[in-house]
Amino acid sequence: MTVTFITGATGLVGGEMIPRLLNNDGDSVVRVLVRASSDAEASARLDRTLRHLFKEADLPRAKQRVTALCGDLTREGLGLARARIEELAAEVTHIIHAAATTRFDLPLAEAHAVNVDGGRRVLALARRAARAGLKRYVYVSTAYVSGSRNGKIREEELEAGQSFVNSYERTKYEAERELRAAMGEVPAVVVRPCAIIGDSWSGRTSTFNVIYYPLKLLSRGLLPALPGSPSTPIDLVPVDYVSDAINHIMQRTDSVGRTYHLTAGDRVESIGTIAKLAVRHLNEGLPPGAKPVPPVRFIPHGIFHYLIKPMLKVMYGAKGREVIAKLEVYLPYLTTRKWFDTSNTVAALSGTGIAMPPLADYFGRVVSYCLETDWGRTKRAPI
Repeated sequence: MTVTFITGATGLVGGEMIPRLLNNDGDSVVRVLVRASSDAEASARLDRTLRHLFKEADLPRAKQRVTALCGDLTREGLGLARARIEELAAEVTHIIHAAATTRFDLPLAEAHAVNVDGGRRVLALARRAARAGLKRYVYVSTAYVSGSRNGKIREEELEAGQSFVNSYERTKYEAERELRAAMGEVPAVVVRPCAIIGDSWSGRTSTFNVIYYPLKLLSRGLLPALPGSPSTPIDLVPVDYVSDAINHIMQRTDSVGRTYHLTAGDRVESIGTIAKLAVRHLNEGLPPGAKPVPPVRFIPHGIFHYLIKPMLKVMYGAKGREVIAKLEVYLPYLTTRKWFDTSNTVAALSGTGIAMPPLADYFGRVVSYCLETDWGRTKRAPI
């Protein structure tokens, strides 16, 4: 029987792994670490996640096979009792560590406590489980451990003298470096997604960050221009591709010790193309008589910083200052020109039917989901 322990299951990738794991094996079970103040609160949080993922008819069976463990990455022993840790180490066959703070603007110490120290605690569990027969430990890293590097980034590369633009990049890099040092002790696999967006079939997502914030500003007429070149590549991947790829890769006997970029590869699009797709689909969803979203203009960085930023602050006051503060955390990604090699991933997925779809084929569904759910304020039933 497969017993999988997941951190981050109330997040996007960790959550999407649950139905895939249950579908792999009719007897498989999943143990989920849920940050909460009590067992009841942990169960309630898991229940909300399962309702997002499963149709009503499938919920009872899913609840029988998925268990919430009240814990915390930032606490010793993951906040679990010693007996529970020992039980987990003895029973788990797979571990997926997907939990992380993905805030770009978090102080370094706070990001370190979750992404690095939390990773050490999960790794400690993996070491104990490896002595009892752990088959795979999957660490969900990020392609942006590449930091400030430009050009082609290869999967086997990590340390290349890069600097980092935020605490998220730095702490994910540090966590991956520590895991690599322990690869002789645990059957570890590193997967590196880039910016993850909604499901390519339904547009569904449980989180509305990264690309979603500029998209929301654009829909409300608060993003008149972007700094930089429209030809800058921006790597986006749908969550179903990422989750399907992880599910397959973790079962391969030859994946141990390898790193896989779960990125767009040769299908990466430019920010200019993404902006045109966004404007087109936002305008398709406008109610009659509404003012259309204008095309996005790209201007030099100096003009943006010295003209557009002050203009937004004058026009919108406190709201304009809030917009600028939130937008600035994403602006560094408009200045680096990088591409992610996917050789390991392409080879691992060959013949499976799991493939990165063209953005133009599904981006309209991503935008529609945002509009239909009012950017996550309302719920849409699982498809």
